[in-house]
Amino acid sequence: MKLYEMEGFLRGKCIPGDLKVNETNAEYLVRKFSEADDRCAALSAKLNMINDLMEAAEQANKLAQEATEKLVQERNALAAENETLNKFIAASCFVQAGEELAWYPAIDHAPETQATDAFLAEVRAQGV
Repeated sequence: MKLYEMEGFLRGKCIPGDLKVNETNAEYLVRKFSEADDRCAALSAKLNMINDLMEAAEQANKLAQEATEKLVQERNALAAENETLNKFIAASCFVQAGEELAWYPAIDHAPETQATDAFLAEVRAQGV
């Protein structure tokens, strides 16, 4: 019901379309306010449920961020360890390659580590 409709109803100049047969103005208003109160309670319950879901989502997001930070720290530690091992291999390890009796630096025969190289390049670029 709009404001002008309510004013007309209260002044007795118009009758609402949903007025029941033999319903007084007071009964009509009580019914309408009761319906509005019920709608308000239902919306309040929905709002509480939404707030609870938002809180749960925020907690899940916080846990995911913490897990991500932990994984990043572990990745950084593994990359640093891998770099240290590569430096050790380059400086201290030798292999005998082929049928010759000569010894060669082991790092020359080590597998490529593109992921480590890319990560270290990224770290070095951030440090510059």
